[in-house]
Amino acid sequence: MPLNEKQTRFAEEYLIDFNATQAAIRAGYSKKTAYAQAHQLLKKLEIREFLAIKRAAQSKVADVSATDVLIALKRIGFGDIRGLFHEDGTLKSIHELSDETASCVAGFEIAHSIRSGREHVTKVKRLDSLRALELLAKHFGILVEKVDHDGEITIKWKD
Repeated sequence: MPLNEKQTRFAEEYLIDFNATQAAIRAGYSKKTAYAQAHQLLKKLEIREFLAIKRAAQSKVADVSATDVLIALKRIGFGDIRGLFHEDGTLKSIHELSDETASCVAGFEIAHSIRSGREHVTKVKRLDSLRALELLAKHFGILVEKVDHDGEITIKWKD
């Protein structure tokens, strides 16, 4: 069964930020019931299929695969900050950094020296390696935030 106009709008809004409640509100559902509506909408097979098709198209247009994302997370999570420095402990210039080391850097703080007229790096900010490792662990099922229960529970009553 095809999606109606409101469901299609919800799905398209959901793809913007993956916030189902806000997507429902932006699609025209009541603010009071948006959370419940969003929950129900995401259960619908037609909407899940629509989202899968759109996400695959986005991935193709962006030329990004799941493997690319995992490799980037691996670089951030396991990146070694020693690659930022020369043997004598001085900081390498940005052009000297390997791709692996550069991909771990979030930014630089640069100061201008009045005396020499030159700029120099005073601080290097590293991307969050713990967050990258957490995402990798979740992806590979090493870190599970919910407990799945299967099997039987037997309750014995004592008289």
